[in-house]
Amino acid sequence: MAPLAGAFFAYNANFTWGSFNYYFAAGFSFLLFAAWIATARKRGPAVLAGFALGISALYLCHLVGLFLLAVNDRLFRGGADLAGRDFALKTLFRRALPVVLVFLPAAVAFLFFKPAGGQGGNLPSISSIHSATASRRRLSSISTIRPIF
Repeated sequence: MAPLAGAFFAYNANFTWGSFNYYFAAGFSFLLFAAWIATARKRGPAVLAGFALGISALYLCHLVGLFLLAVNDRLFRGGADLAGRDFALKTLFRRALPVVLVFLPAAVAFLFFKPAGGQGGNLPSISSIHSATASRRRLSSISTIRPIF
């Protein structure tokens, strides 16, 4: 019953302003995290490539979902690291390598593939859109002047 009541608040204008991406990315990050835990014993190159694709898709959904997955993984792995009490640099590197490999494509996309908007980009800024709209309004008000007689 509670999800039905929550639908009145979740599916409104705010939902279409970008919250949809966030909701989907949050759920998708938990799904990827559960799959990461479930495949802990059988992670081969094909499984790691699948996770790299999934994490890249998660990056394209919403950056917060990617951050949520990274924090969940770090907390989960940090607990395992503390329980194992093996803090040798070689062991920590061996444990971190699969995580770094699956997050690498998303990190490359974040660092090197920037959108065309903003300073120096191809998309117009808000101020230029506002000034163009104001100019059109001035022109339309001039063209609608009619003689009195």
